[in-house]
Amino acid sequence: MVADELILKSPYMPTINEMLKNCMDHKDINGLPSIRDAYNECRKSFSPRQNFEWSHPMIYHVGREVGWSKINSSDTNSFNEFKNQFYRFKKELLKGKNFKISKIVPSEEKRKKFNKNLFEELREKYKI
Repeated sequence: MVADELILKSPYMPTINEMLKNCMDHKDINGLPSIRDAYNECRKSFSPRQNFEWSHPMIYHVGREVGWSKINSSDTNSFNEFKNQFYRFKKELLKGKNFKISKIVPSEEKRKKFNKNLFEELREKYKI
């Protein structure tokens, strides 16, 4: 078990806090990546982040809580903050909270079709 492993590999008897943290790390939740993998997934995501293919919806909510600019910065504390939020959200997940992501549907204005004639005119105009 997780507790046995921690006791065997620790030179001293682990604290209750270490036991809880270690159990949270090993609690198997279907589809939830490790903290490091989740952090890297947030760093690799792109806008609009609601439409990104997340390995688990909770990862999106953790990233949004920490802040995308902070996650993508070179700030060394961003991983620690991500880890703290990850544990907080994971506790909520274990209590039964359902995390959902509302996808962004582009408006018709943004989905205009490619105008081939305009493209050709611009190529001729700028001699490209």
